[in-house]
Amino acid sequence: MIDFVAVGSIVIDDIVDPYGRSSMGMLGGGGSHAVAGMRVWSENTALVSVIGQGFPDTAWQQLQHLADTHGVSRRTMAQPRAWQLFETDGTRHDVFRTDFSTFLTTTVQPEEFPPDFAAARGIYLQTATPAQAQAWLTRLKALNPEAVLLWEPWEVFYKPEHLAGFKEVAPHFDIVSPNSTETAWMIGETEPHKQAQMLFECGVRCVALRLGAAGSLVGTAAALEQIPAAPAEVVDETGAGNCYCGGFLVGYVESGGDPLVAGRYGAVSATFALAQPGLARLGSDTKDEAIKRLVQLSR
Repeated sequence: MIDFVAVGSIVIDDIVDPYGRSSMGMLGGGGSHAVAGMRVWSENTALVSVIGQGFPDTAWQQLQHLADTHGVSRRTMAQPRAWQLFETDGTRHDVFRTDFSTFLTTTVQPEEFPPDFAAARGIYLQTATPAQAQAWLTRLKALNPEAVLLWEPWEVFYKPEHLAGFKEVAPHFDIVSPNSTETAWMIGETEPHKQAQMLFECGVRCVALRLGAAGSLVGTAAALEQIPAAPAEVVDETGAGNCYCGGFLVGYVESGGDPLVAGRYGAVSATFALAQPGLARLGSDTKDEAIKRLVQLSR
């Protein structure tokens, strides 16, 4: 039985750190990293996405190690690939090496969500537009009104012209997890606590506002708390936010809806993404190690 599903992108990343060190051909994308964050805590995970022609066999094997992949469809387009270029201040430039417009128009569609995943307790969703978010809401709520839905608007979503659409769909998700820097692009506010307040005014029910090295702000309009980042050696930041979202969702469901517990789960999941270039490498001892890190973070 599948308990947790990630719906999002699969991209092959060519990563260049601020000092010119490169890691080429790494498995990435929001869906891949989110399901890795789930897999830290649960073995019952699935991924719903698309891949293109030329998708590497080694990357496919990585995905199959992490999740049920029968919800991943192959398109006739070239496999999406992007540069991930990092600056010393932590800024990342996401530069597509394949046609970006084709990528946006060939993403996984709501009708492709496998009905046998409908009993999932938690679903992560990554979308690029308000219309996509609404279409997925309609599909997922029809399949399972009880599933906990976490929405992570994709980086390209955060535009002032999308604010009205955000206000329409955000209240229908159980959790919304934006990045603070990207949120500022849409609402024009840079201070995280003020951002959270504005998000609540938009109808967000539970927020997991990601702050990078400063951790995250989590909770509701009635109670908002800051969760520190879990201690980690940072090798590569790619996907850490998506991984956090996957962990947050599992923690939220397993705790019966406690944002503080969920935030710590997310913070721990992110440490596995930070430890090496590309997708988190998870083994048979991962959950035991995750529990140790969770205990340390909770002290």
